Amino acid sequence: MRFLNTGLVLAAVLLLAPSAGPAVAQQATNSPSATQTSKGVWSVRERSNLTRYEQDMPAGDRTIMRWTHETIVMYGIEGDLAAMLHVPVIDQRIDGPGAGNDDATGLGDVTLMGQYRFLQQDTGPINTLRGALQFGVEIPSYDEAFSSDSFDPILGAAFTRIDGRHGTGAAVLWKFNTGDQDDPIAGGNSSDDALYYNSSYLYRLSPQTYQSDTTAAFYFQTELNGLYETNGDHELLIAPGLLYEATDWAAELSVRLPIMEDIDHRPETRWSVVLGIRLLF
Repeated sequence: MRFLNTGLVLAAVLLLAPSAGPAVAQQATNSPSATQTSKGVWSVRERSNLTRYEQDMPAGDRTIMRWTHETIVMYGIEGDLAAMLHVPVIDQRIDGPGAGNDDATGLGDVTLMGQYRFLQQDTGPINTLRGALQFGVEIPSYDEAFSSDSFDPILGAAFTRIDGRHGTGAAVLWKFNTGDQDDPIAGGNSSDDALYYNSSYLYRLSPQTYQSDTTAAFYFQTELNGLYETNGDHELLIAPGLLYEATDWAAELSVRLPIMEDIDHRPETRWSVVLGIRLLF
C-alpha cells in the first residue's frame, strides 16, 4: 500500500473542482464531463489503455498487463439530452500464479449511458459553466474472462467550466454491482458497489487567444481519478497528459500513476498509458 497525505489529496481535489475556480476547457482523457454533442450530431471516440497491475499471492507475485481498447459513441438526442455507448475489447496477459482469469482476449461489459444537461451558464464566447446528470446501465457481454454476467445500474453527475485559457471539471459516478467477475483485475468489477470520483484541470498552451483563423488548440491536462469500493478497496491516480483539438477531431495522451492505494481484494495499479482520438460528425 502506498499513501499520500490525505490532507494533500483533499486539497488537490478541491483546487480542481469547478466551485474552486475555472473549469475543463474540453473533456479530459479519463474523466466524465458535462460536454455533449448537439441535437443530431454524432461523435466517436477511440481510446486505448495499457495498464500494468501487480499482486502479492501466497504462491508468489503475479504481474498482469492489460490492454483495453474502448469505442465510445455519443449522439445528441435533444439540445440537453445525449446518449452514449461504451464498448471495450480487452487483451490480458498474466505472469505468475493466478486464480480464475488467465491470458485472454475478449469483450468486456458494454455500458449504455444517458446524459441530461440541467445547467448551462454562458458568460462569454467560450466561457461557460455546465452541469449534467449521467445515468445508465452496464450490460453483460457474457465473456467468460471479462464479464460480471449482470446488469449494473450507474448514476452520477458531472460539472464543466471554461474560463479563458483555464478549465476544470469534477464528476462522480456510483455503480450498483449486482454480480461480479471471478478474480477481478480492474477495480469496480466485484460484487461490491463502486464510487468513481474525478477532478481535472486543463490549460490551453496554444493559442494564447483565439483568432478568426484559429483551427486548433493544444492543452496540458492533469487529472485525479479515484475509485472507492464498498469492500474497502480505495485508490487514487494522478494523470498528467496532453490534448490536441482541431475543428472536428482531437487526439489525447495521458499517463496514470498511483498516489494512494489501499487494495486487498484485487491487484494494485502500477502505471497506465492512455492514447485516444475523437471524431465529430
